[in-house]
Amino acid sequence: AAIKPAGSISISSNWNGIDYNMGIDAERNTSGYYGTVQEFDNTDTLVSQGHESSRETGLQLNGVTLNASSLLGETFAHLNAKFGGINSYYRRPFSETDQSTGVIRDTMISTDRFTRQFELGMDAERNLSPALVGKLIFLLSNKNVDDNSSRINSNSVSGQTLSRFADTGTNSRERIARMELDWAGLANHQIQLNLEGAHNMLDRTLLQTDDTGGGPLATAVPGANSRVKELRGDFLLQDTWSIGNYEVDYGLGVETSSVSQSGDARQKRNFLFLKPQGGLGYSPSENSHTRLRLMREVSQLNLT
Repeated sequence: AAIKPAGSISISSNWNGIDYNMGIDAERNTSGYYGTVQEFDNTDTLVSQGHESSRETGLQLNGVTLNASSLLGETFAHLNAKFGGINSYYRRPFSETDQSTGVIRDTMISTDRFTRQFELGMDAERNLSPALVGKLIFLLSNKNVDDNSSRINSNSVSGQTLSRFADTGTNSRERIARMELDWAGLANHQIQLNLEGAHNMLDRTLLQTDDTGGGPLATAVPGANSRVKELRGDFLLQDTWSIGNYEVDYGLGVETSSVSQSGDARQKRNFLFLKPQGGLGYSPSENSHTRLRLMREVSQLNLT
């Protein structure tokens, strides 16, 4: 069995009124297999046989993290940051022998993948008045993946028949800004207003060459080079009304978004969704609570 060492360490303390926790988590990746392959025809005659294996090694930085919070005057501020990365090296050789001709066919597939990811979150909350609480939230994430892959085909008669190299780059980014306002100026009511804006982007490029004996030639892969962007806005107004042992929730959300694609293909679409919601809760005692909730949710694009 492969040895996969891993380790993590963290520290928590207070510095000049700032509570913080910082740490690191990393591990070494090692995996693989070895097996035999046999192919039979419809009369159960052995057509070819061979072996294949794979091995993947690398280092995985699960995260270098920092969490910090502090009271700045009358504002409570909080920060989260995380950086991670993966270096992966994959090899998969395959060999088979044709039982009728004795020709040996070999294939070597290799992939080197380098991933870098960064996430940052910040929020601030304060009382704007005795009945009004405001909160601002900002989220940022970047992810970059670079793949360098190759495939070499050969046989015992013709020698090398294919040499393919591909360099793929994938970059994704997400930015979210959100404001939340909670107002308790009416008796037995808790009114909430949320406003959110988001910008997401996925950028992918591919450069591939094939050499079948006449030298490397660039190969066009349809749709391989493209950029997808999304601009999204979200609005929600909600009221929670307490009536004795009952609690009534009702509200309306509106979401609008624009999704565009450029590169090898170009297109753009706009969307608008209404998102009503309502709920009823009943609490006859501290240990008993029944709740019914109906709402419309809209799934978000995952561009990472």
